[in-house]
Amino acid sequence: MAPRTRQAQRARLVLIALSLYLFLFADADAAPAEKKAKGKKGQAGGKSDGKGGKLSKGSGGGIKTKMLEREGTDALQRGDLTTAADKFSQASAIDPGYSDYHTQRASALRGLGRKKEAVDEYLAAIEGMDEDRNKAGGGQYWAAVHINLGYLYAEGGGPDGGMAKAAAAFAKATQLAPGFEEAYTYWGNALQELGQQDEALAVFQKGVQAVSQGPENAAKRAMLHFHIANCHGSLGRQDEALKSYQEATKVNPTLAAAWTNMGTIYQVISLNVLIKLFAKVNSPSKPSTYCFICNSQKQVDDFVGG
Repeated sequence: MAPRTRQAQRARLVLIALSLYLFLFADADAAPAEKKAKGKKGQAGGKSDGKGGKLSKGSGGGIKTKMLEREGTDALQRGDLTTAADKFSQASAIDPGYSDYHTQRASALRGLGRKKEAVDEYLAAIEGMDEDRNKAGGGQYWAAVHINLGYLYAEGGGPDGGMAKAAAAFAKATQLAPGFEEAYTYWGNALQELGQQDEALAVFQKGVQAVSQGPENAAKRAMLHFHIANCHGSLGRQDEALKSYQEATKVNPTLAAAWTNMGTIYQVISLNVLIKLFAKVNSPSKPSTYCFICNSQKQVDDFVGG
């Protein structure tokens, strides 16, 4: 056998032995890592190493966490949420500072209906948002994390006052990704649920300004105009609502909901005009006039939700 061949075989054996060593003995770090995860936070939002320092990239990790991550991802893809949650739990116990393990486990837990636990996982991920290794996804990634957190709050996954917390999470998402239209929509909708129509209106209007004016975003801008119109309608400003619905259909002519609501406003306007005209040319005391006015007014009330 040639010397180079022997050297190559020896190198491969060393690599195999090293890999086996890391795999077999990585569990020795798992228990201490669980304690570290429960310890005090280190500097810059990181996790404590138990000695007042911050866990560095790969602390307690390596091949073991990568294998757990792969197994967890495979489990998610085949719909085995229980296994996925367990694998990412093990991975985050070894390397608690890596945000992806928390967000992936949160996804699995949410699918299992364990919303409060999912909230805790998203919050744990957000704690490490400013660490360099967790910045790869950029603002869009972290905006999505906050939107998912907001969804869970809105669904009752958090404490009392969940809708207010949801609104705050959606608001943070707009800061992280100012052009992310969905964040403005969710934020505004949460404010509407809280009965804050004026605040919701301001958010939707801000969204229109933030979203790119390119044709690829026409549908998104149209939906924001649609929500603006709904706010005006809720505030009793039918003329402003009509203008916003018209703008929505101008931007996206296929937005059926805007056409429908616009038609409803026109019907209300028409009925109101008919009521006034009919009362003017006929005696209000006549039974036929009275019945027409009552029936028409009922239709108007039905249209506007009265």
